Amino acid sequence: DGCSGDCRGGGGGSGATRRPSKAATLSTARGLTGGARSNSKGRARSGRRSVSLGSAASSASSTGSRRGSRQQSRTGSKPGRDREADSDAASDKEKEEDITDEQIEGFFADMFAQYALTWDSDNRPLMNFASFHSFCQALLKGSNDSVLKRADKAYGDEIQCQKDLHYRYDLKRKDAKKGLCFDAFYISIQTLMPGGQAKQLAKQRFLEFHGSAALMREALSSDLGGA
Repeated sequence: DGCSGDCRGGGGGSGATRRPSKAATLSTARGLTGGARSNSKGRARSGRRSVSLGSAASSASSTGSRRGSRQQSRTGSKPGRDREADSDAASDKEKEEDITDEQIEGFFADMFAQYALTWDSDNRPLMNFASFHSFCQALLKGSNDSVLKRADKAYGDEIQCQKDLHYRYDLKRKDAKKGLCFDAFYISIQTLMPGGQAKQLAKQRFLEFHGSAALMREALSSDLGGA
């Protein structure tokens, strides 16, 4: 007897296996297709977002690298400038050491001649108070106000000494009060700027103006009366 006809032919028995209808098959196919499309679109969008995020990260990394390079370049150049400044300072120091004492003493005499605008009875130059103050300003170039404040007292003390001992300076009494002769001027400068300060400043001006006291006076004391 074997298997019954209902089983093979799909009859209405309770144990029969039913085939799905055509409509159900199409519906299922559409659902699977739609799901596949949806998954495909989702993966595409996810892929685009990943690429976009990756590009943004790469761009940010590149920008950060460029900024870091520029910053390193800026900061890295500072030591170079510092080394150049140190080299220039060392070079100036060597040049100052090459200047002899005779050159500096001669430069002081030239500076005195440029700033001494008064004369004694024998037509020898004397430096009055206004010229002395202008000379100190030029020598210091405004770098030490406390020294300038003491300059007035230094002049007053030395002019009084010159008047009291006018014969030692080969000056007449009436001329001794007009202004400082070179010897009195040199003493007052060394007293005002002790410990070699005056000579050091004179070396700097000597280099700056190529040993010309006239150029120094023209550049730093142009308001002073004619020489």
